[in-house]
This record gives sequence, C-alpha cells and structure tokens, in this order.
Amino acid sequence: MAGASSRPYSRQAYRALMSRLVADGYVFGSFVDDAAKTGRTIYLRHDVDYSLELAVELAELNNDLGVRGTFFVQVRAAFYNVFAPHEAERIRRLPSLGQRVALHYASDGGGANADDVAADFELLRRVAHSLDPAFSWHRPMPGFLDRPETEVPGLVNVYGRRFFRETPYLSDSTHRCTVDELEAALADNDKLELQLLLHPVNWIAGGSSGLEILVRGWIRVLRDHERTLLENRTYVGRFPNGMPPELLTEFEREVLAAASAG
Repeated sequence: MAGASSRPYSRQAYRALMSRLVADGYVFGSFVDDAAKTGRTIYLRHDVDYSLELAVELAELNNDLGVRGTFFVQVRAAFYNVFAPHEAERIRRLPSLGQRVALHYASDGGGANADDVAADFELLRRVAHSLDPAFSWHRPMPGFLDRPETEVPGLVNVYGRRFFRETPYLSDSTHRCTVDELEAALADNDKLELQLLLHPVNWIAGGSSGLEILVRGWIRVLRDHERTLLENRTYVGRFPNGMPPELLTEFEREVLAAASAG
C-alpha cells in the first residue's frame, strides 16, 4: 500500500466494493465447480491468516450481500487452533452462511511435497464438515512461479495454471492497493474470469494503512484469546469484564505512535 488510503479499509468499503460487483452482474464462482456459462465470473478468495472470528464476520457480510466466497483455512496457524471446539464451530459456521471452505497450506514458498498438502487437507476435513477439494499457499516466496506446479491428486491448486496463470489475479495482500485502486482495477477488468483475494483482517479490523490494520487485527486477536483467561478466577478478580476498552485503545495509540517515531 503506497501511503495511507484516502478511504480506509473497512466494512463499509467492503460493502461498497461487493455491492458494485453484484450490480455489475458478476457471478461468484467456485474453484471446484464448472465456470459459469454466461456473464463474468469472480473467484472470490479469503485467506484466513489471523482470526477465524474475523473470517466469520466477513462471511456474515458476504451472506448479507448475496456474495459467495471461499475461505482458505490453515491447519498449522500461529494465531488460531482449528481443533479447539470454539474454532471448529467457527469453521462449520462458514458454510451455514453460504460460504465455501478450503485449505490454506503453510509452506516454504510452494515447494512442499504433495503428500504434505494432502495430509493437512485430511486434518482439516476432521473439523470442516463441508470442505472444497482446493488449496492455496500461505506466503509463497518470490520465484515460486518459476518452479514446476505442485499437483496434488484430487485437489485444485488455486495458484496453478487454471486460476493463477491463465486467469487474471487481483489481491489486497500486504495492503499493496488502496481501496480506490482495487475498485479502479475491478472497474477496468474486461476479462470473463478473475481471481480476487481479499483478507478478512484487512476489511474487518480495518484501517488507513497496513500498520494500522495489523495493529487493530492484533488487538482483535488479543481480545479473542482473552476468553481463556476469563475462566481464571485470579484474572476475573482483576478484570471481571475483560480488559477495559480504553486500555486497548491506549495500546493501539502507543503502538502506532512508537511506529511513527521509529
């Protein structure tokens, strides 16, 4: 993202973006079904890097807007545990909101053994009752497109030839685009198919810069993980309702101020 956007990433901006696509007649396709026979198709992808809670909130927006996306979920995520009961329930909530679920595989840049990808897919299937046979790479390293394409029997690689090399690709990864730039790129798109990657943390946590989004996302992760401490009598004795909102607001301000000073 080149500087701060005049219009921050937000729920409102996401609503406007999706509403425009719906009004323009786009069909929201699946990575595993046949392409739509008429009209233009967007393959809407949501990689869940930080929080399944944020993913559910974005899924609720999609459902409200009549939009269907595919949420790619990690098995070995640093910030969430798909096998924890409350997290597994969040994964199962996604299809109930009309969304799809697939595997977001963490690798060293796209060079993983196909057996490793297949193994993680089977692990995810233990908690995801409805799982599309597809996967995306988590943080593919530079140059991975020059390597042979990883083929996993029975699974669609959304970074493969069909959806990444032959189909145009647009992403909000690393906040490289402002909201206005994303809208302009979509308005200029004249192709019949497009893969569009939008991360839940960007639009639900929101912010005017990449740093602001990450700090707000981190605060949401902290608040979500606090539920474990609220089962501890010592902690509840000090914070019966959890951390005061003003404490988190001050934390956000101090982190952003420290980053600006640096």
